[in-house]
Amino acid sequence: ESEGEARSRLAAWVHAKSRSDVILGNQTVTVIVEAYLQDREADGKGVRVMRADWKALQPHFGNLAPHTIDAEICRQYARHRLETVSQGTVWTELTRLRSALNWAVKRKVLAPQAAGYVWVPSKPEGRTRVLSSDEIDRLLAGCVMPHVRLFVIVALATGARSGAILELTWDRVDFEAGIINLKSDETINPLTKRARKGRAVLPMSDEVRAALSEAKAAALSDFVIEWNGERVESIKKGFGEACRRAGLSDVTPHTIR
Repeated sequence: ESEGEARSRLAAWVHAKSRSDVILGNQTVTVIVEAYLQDREADGKGVRVMRADWKALQPHFGNLAPHTIDAEICRQYARHRLETVSQGTVWTELTRLRSALNWAVKRKVLAPQAAGYVWVPSKPEGRTRVLSSDEIDRLLAGCVMPHVRLFVIVALATGARSGAILELTWDRVDFEAGIINLKSDETINPLTKRARKGRAVLPMSDEVRAALSEAKAAALSDFVIEWNGERVESIKKGFGEACRRAGLSDVTPHTIR
C-alpha cells in the first residue's frame, strides 16, 4: 500500500467515524490508537517502538471507551507495570497513550471532553553512566562476535548513535582521506514529516582504521556492520551478551555515547 493510499484510507476512516458515537468517545481506545499509529506511519515516523508500547498498554486500556480513562485507572496500570519495568518505561507508555488521544482530539475524531484524562508518573531523572578504562577493556574482551566488536570500536571512537553506525555503508568510509561519513544520503519524501538527521563526518583513529580495514577485507555486503552477509538491524542482543561476559550492568549501546 502506498503512502497516498494509506492517507486516503485514514481520511476515509476519520470521516466515516465522525458520528456521535466516536465524538462522544464510545469507540474503543484500540480503534483510536490503531488510527493514530497508521497516521504516524503515513508521516514517515518509525512506529515499531510505538507498537511495542501499545502491546503493553492494550490489555489494560484497549477495550475501554476513551472518556472512561481517569487518573485511578492509569495509577492501577502503573502499579502493575512497576512490578516488572522501570518508572521511565511506564512514563513513556502512558505518555504514548496520551499522545494518541490528543491526536484524536486534534483530528476531531474525539471531542475534548471525550478524551478522558491520562495520568502519567513523574519523569525520572536521566542517569549518566560513564565507562571506565577498565570497563571498556572488559567490554571489548567480551565481544566475541566480530560484528559486535567492530560496532563497539566505532561507537567508542565516534560517539555516534547505534542507528547511524548500523546504517553506515562502505562507500562512506574513506580510507584515503581517513574519515567516516555518518551523514545519510537518504532522500526524504516531501509528503512525510521526516527530517534529515544531523550527523557528522569524523576522522579515523589508528585503531578504528585497523578494525575497519580488517572488516572491509572480509565484507560480504555494503554495510559496515554485517553478519552472515546481511545488514544488522539491531545490536542489542549481541551487545547485551558482551556486557554479560564482561560483568557489566546498566550498560547499553547508548552508554558509549
